[in-house]
Amino acid sequence: MVWESIVCTCISNCICAWRCPHLTSFHDGSSRNSRCLAATVLSVGVNAGPYKPYSSVALSSTIAVETTATTLETTSSIITADVTDTTDFLETTVTEPATGSTETTDALESTITESATDTAAGPGPCVETQILGNPSFDDNNDGSPWVFGAGVTVSQIDPRSAPNFLYNTINQGRTRTTFSQSLPALGPYLYRLDYYFKLQTAIQGRGFSCQLTPSINGQTLQSSATLTDSGPYDQRFSSQFFTAQDQGSPATLSVSVQCQGSFNTIIIGTDDFSLTRTCGN
Repeated sequence: MVWESIVCTCISNCICAWRCPHLTSFHDGSSRNSRCLAATVLSVGVNAGPYKPYSSVALSSTIAVETTATTLETTSSIITADVTDTTDFLETTVTEPATGSTETTDALESTITESATDTAAGPGPCVETQILGNPSFDDNNDGSPWVFGAGVTVSQIDPRSAPNFLYNTINQGRTRTTFSQSLPALGPYLYRLDYYFKLQTAIQGRGFSCQLTPSINGQTLQSSATLTDSGPYDQRFSSQFFTAQDQGSPATLSVSVQCQGSFNTIIIGTDDFSLTRTCGN
């Protein structure tokens, strides 16, 4: 009962700190400090005793600050939520254009690939063109860009078209002559090969025969008509169509003039070659 009286006195007069120094706890388990704090709060409203360790104004300020802090904490929570929502919105906005950019890139790559495939698929439009250089041997006196083998020379004696043509001189020690020209790849086109040839001279020739045989990269083409000791003795014309077997590699047109039989010397003249890419059927 004595302790209860002291407690009541402490609470009513708010002098716990100096009047109840030995009181550390109460029968309900609460501490002296908590009870004194409660007494202090009650004394703000009641103002019952002469002792006021803390004025009501100071205590009110403390309570107001704590309330403000609580309000700020709540506001901070709201702001954080708003920022999070905004961040999510921004991330969604950025992600969608990035996806669109990827799709656009894929479409562009597909377009470029298809265009390249279309370009490589075909040889392009056909343009009828004569592709031999110096076809009549009249551009110069050395026959270039033709390449001559042994027994082949440029001559001005009785050409089909002035001023030049080729002499192919054959004898028993050399029964064949060859001349050639390098060309670009012929592709899948149809070509026409034309040329003229003539038996110019036959010395001590009895029972011989001569032919011209062209070839493209080892692909043998049709040989010319046969020249013999009995003729013919005038200009002969040869023409044929062909498609190259090797269409993708650089080509070489070679012309071989060959004689066999009994003779001492034979001269075959050749002139006015043409190799023409044709575009008809």
